[in-house]
Amino acid sequence: MKGSMGNTKICNVEDASERRNMAAHATFSCGRCGVRADAAANVCDPVVISDSGTFGE
Repeated sequence: MKGSMGNTKICNVEDASERRNMAAHATFSCGRCGVRADAAANVCDPVVISDSGTFGE
């Protein structure tokens, strides 16, 4: 799957280093399983990760 990170769901990637690369600067999480990824296209049900502080501060 190398080179296809832009349209591959992170939960389908078997290579651990590629999964780490896909989540290095996570801005989305999956509403189904909670996995985090850099791009909305890499999760099934994208939810924007909030920039708020700890405990919603």
